[in-house]
Amino acid sequence: MAAAAAAPAAAAHEVRGAISPAGLDFIAEQVPDYVPARLSPPPITLDLVDCPGSRVVQLTQRDTDIDLAVDDVSIGAVDGGVLRVVIQFDAFAAGEAYVLYPYACFGSATCRDELTILDGRAAIDFAPSVDADGRPQVAVAGVDLWVGEDDVDFALSDCAIDDVVNWVIGAAKGWLLDALVGQLEQVARDQLEPMMQDVVGGFLQFDGTLAIADFSFAATELSAGDTGVALRGDVSLSSRFPADACIAADPGAPGPHAGASPDPSAGTPAHVGVAVNLGLVDDVLYQVWRNGLMCLTPEHLAALGLDLDLEAQAALLPGFPPGSDIDIELRMGRPPRVEGRAGGGAVLDLIVEDVDIDITATPAGGGEPVALHARAGATAEATLDIDPAINALTLRVDAVDITRLEIDEDYAATTGLDAAQLVAVAEGVLIPGLLDQLGDQALTGPIFGVADYYLILRDVDTTDAYAIAKLDLFRKPAADSIAPDTRIVSAPVGVVRPEDAVVRVGGSDDQIPPELLRYRFSIDGASRAPTYVAEIAVGEAGVSGTYRVAAAAIDLHDNEDATPAEAIVEVDGVRPRVRLAGDAVIELPADATAVDVAWTATDDRTPAEALAPRVELLRVIDPTDLATAEPVGAADLEPGTRSVRLPVTAGERYRVIVTVRDEVGNAAYASALVRVAGEPGACGCRAGGDPAGAAPVWLALVAVALGRRRRR
Repeated sequence: MAAAAAAPAAAAHEVRGAISPAGLDFIAEQVPDYVPARLSPPPITLDLVDCPGSRVVQLTQRDTDIDLAVDDVSIGAVDGGVLRVVIQFDAFAAGEAYVLYPYACFGSATCRDELTILDGRAAIDFAPSVDADGRPQVAVAGVDLWVGEDDVDFALSDCAIDDVVNWVIGAAKGWLLDALVGQLEQVARDQLEPMMQDVVGGFLQFDGTLAIADFSFAATELSAGDTGVALRGDVSLSSRFPADACIAADPGAPGPHAGASPDPSAGTPAHVGVAVNLGLVDDVLYQVWRNGLMCLTPEHLAALGLDLDLEAQAALLPGFPPGSDIDIELRMGRPPRVEGRAGGGAVLDLIVEDVDIDITATPAGGGEPVALHARAGATAEATLDIDPAINALTLRVDAVDITRLEIDEDYAATTGLDAAQLVAVAEGVLIPGLLDQLGDQALTGPIFGVADYYLILRDVDTTDAYAIAKLDLFRKPAADSIAPDTRIVSAPVGVVRPEDAVVRVGGSDDQIPPELLRYRFSIDGASRAPTYVAEIAVGEAGVSGTYRVAAAAIDLHDNEDATPAEAIVEVDGVRPRVRLAGDAVIELPADATAVDVAWTATDDRTPAEALAPRVELLRVIDPTDLATAEPVGAADLEPGTRSVRLPVTAGERYRVIVTVRDEVGNAAYASALVRVAGEPGACGCRAGGDPAGAAPVWLALVAVALGRRRRR
């Protein structure tokens, strides 16, 4: 397969962000940490009065310190789209005032001067804008000191200046007030402007590199108003490398989804709102696909250092000789894409098309290889989330439904490949194995990329074209030495199958919210890397055992619970075995009205008489696509039932699927292809008795709607 000669042009996808008034209040709470408690202006000499001759009465203010205590801070928009930070404070300034020639233009005096301001206010204005390069900017536009005469107390002491030179007091007082304004201007530019640039101007500034592509953000609007701060811009992804060799044809980067652009400040109250066009999600998936991460060949698996054990799963398919050397390749012919669900919460539909599955089994002792080629399509549920480790939106793939599985059913049946088991393996293992390469795929760079600040996801919703996330901000405590506590929220009771062997945990901490706790899990003493995901799956298919699970919560200062919470989980990972009696292809004459199906079933734990069978009858619509079979009916039979009679019609093809579950829910599948001679619509009308021991089930009478099997 030829690789693309050059990287395709990047597409732009709209992203909108909003910092609500509550978010501005949160930012205001952080401002005192950026204001120094003590300011030390440099010395200054002022000319006060000219004396006869060349002498000048001068005031030199030196060794001055200004102590500030911030009482309150507010941030809001004012006329002209300016963000105004209002700081309410108390100030105490003290220094040395040296006066030259204070006594009728003779002598000198050194005084201690003190200035006290109670309930003073300083207004610092910031102007948000977007520069010519599309970079958000937040710059100081002005500093004003709001202090009334009654708020200021000034005193001179430790000197003998009499009332004749009391005008010195006015000069010193004025200078100290000017010095305070000057120091506040310096604090505004050196401390607050970088902070505001980070938390407001740097909000949604997505420039950087994801694992699979470079991404850039160009702002088109940054404004402040009554509803807070609004930011709008375009994100684009690009790759400097050609497409992987496994990509047959590169369709180019996907464009944005068409649809109304939602207001991210509306809806659920939160500090921050973000609306992302779903075209960006498609673009991330395209970049993953283009980089070859959705081509699972032996070479790719080796290069990635992955062992998905797909060969072991494929070996479960009847028709592959036991002990065969299994070679499996999966290639996705087109990049996956998402579709939004209006009002669907955090869930998107992930559309997977044109998955080529090639399985070749070479018998251990030599002989003719058994080959299987299938083409599949699927729809998966994908969930949007936030990763606190990187403050980025992520996509997690959940349940998978096979929507298309093209294979010659006659070939499958005659070679012994069980169609039902093939669908189960494709739906439960192969397609999920392909999509697992996404992991918790990052969809954006840091939404709030400021050190020691974290995002907590409060709500996610989708429209046809956008995903909207509502998030709260949290700042890491400056100090924390107390470890959190850990508890088991839920754990399996009794023996369970691997799909249900999930332990969920929770924790509490004296300083941080539970959403920002990480957990270190260990299984039978083997420790895992800490994760923000508060659950762990235990056990694996094909293996039974008892596991000791321990979990310890870890806070943002890496304090770890020294007494982990523990749970014992017993897993039955071995599926039952079911085998149909007779041939995999059942040929019936045109006058047949029923087909008799019998089977045997065993399990390592559940007695045969307790195994619960379910029988499904499907009409074959397209013999080359297993997923198009039309449900005729289904019935759950009494445990221990081993045969059934099903109605058929002349000229039709059917697939009979027998599913057997053990007491914990592990399932095994077996199927047969039924071909009835004659023309569709003809009536065979042959009477027949029930075979001995069979349960007469007429699915037309007891049919229930078929639900597709799904994986958790």
